[in-house]
Amino acid sequence: VMVGALVASPLVSPMANRLGRRLTIALLNVPLLLGTALLTLAVNLPMLLAGRFLVGMAVGAVGIAVPMYLVEISPLVGRGIIGSAHQMCIVSGILIGELVGLAGGARPFWWRLMFGAVPAALGIVQLVAFLRFVPESPRHLLVQKKESEAGKALRWLRGGCYQEAELEAMTKAVQQADLQERPWTLKELLWANFGQSKFSLAWAFSLHAVQQLSGINVVFFFSSALFPQ
Repeated sequence: VMVGALVASPLVSPMANRLGRRLTIALLNVPLLLGTALLTLAVNLPMLLAGRFLVGMAVGAVGIAVPMYLVEISPLVGRGIIGSAHQMCIVSGILIGELVGLAGGARPFWWRLMFGAVPAALGIVQLVAFLRFVPESPRHLLVQKKESEAGKALRWLRGGCYQEAELEAMTKAVQQADLQERPWTLKELLWANFGQSKFSLAWAFSLHAVQQLSGINVVFFFSSALFPQ
């Protein structure tokens, strides 16, 4: 899983910029469905490893594409709450998976159901929902010079709370970004506006690092072996 996530993560940003956030998230269900099919039908270790690799690609890529989409569609006043809800859904899903797996115990084929059938069903629902109901990011549409479509998407997202001023502010921000001759490098991003963005990024990176170094993933991945001991 981790290797698949490592391979797929750098590809997400170029893919999302070219295809759009909505289509990118929808297409990420393809490796998920292929991986779950391999896991469901696995008869040997290579099939299991290949399935886990494909699922890892989807998980790692979605972990970047979904927050990117949520930030761009959320109103400024609720951006932090929506971002937190994304992480809450992740850990809630892990908890539900642990509980359902515990309920199944050592029943034959239960692991195939958990590894394959359930994620595949959820992936199909998400694929259909994103392609049929969910609009593209208004900001991405503005970057692509599709102002009318961006307005329609923002109206759909805001409903009765839609305000033309928000679309104008978003358009102005995109236009200012276009004035920049080239994207910032990581070094420029870290050292620009000393005392502001530098320390904010340092805090963000540190929190992610501490989360991984805490060993929580070891508990998740090897809980069946750790808890009996």
